[in-house]
Amino acid sequence: MEPEQRATSSVDTAALSAGAVAVVVALFISPGMYGIINLIISLTLVLAIVAYVWPHTRRWLQSVAVGAAIGLASLPGIGFVEEAARSRDAIAHIFSSSWECGKDPCTEQGVPRSRVSDQDLAGGWLVIAILVLAADRLSQRRRKPS
Repeated sequence: MEPEQRATSSVDTAALSAGAVAVVVALFISPGMYGIINLIISLTLVLAIVAYVWPHTRRWLQSVAVGAAIGLASLPGIGFVEEAARSRDAIAHIFSSSWECGKDPCTEQGVPRSRVSDQDLAGGWLVIAILVLAADRLSQRRRKPS
């Protein structure tokens, strides 16, 4: 890889990572139920990270960072899956945005409140980060000349 290509690749990776973090942080600033848009955002961010970052050679610590970033980008999707699994009607949760405060958790102001705990999200992040790290290290090992 030419030095100019390597610099562009680093800039792409940094910009993409910053964008992923910004979107995920923005999602958590306004808490509420996890809906289908959360899943779409997660899938888009994960695909973008994989498309821009996966083809490049990385050191071990960089692989840890890729795993952590993909885990972070996966949080809204993990929340959506867990929200659907814990809802009173998973199919209805997936295909509609109906939320009844008498039957579903809400704040005193009537704003939907998620059923998903921070501990569940942290566990999901950890599992995804470890799986991606393992897959990335295996992928990196195959790229090295024998």
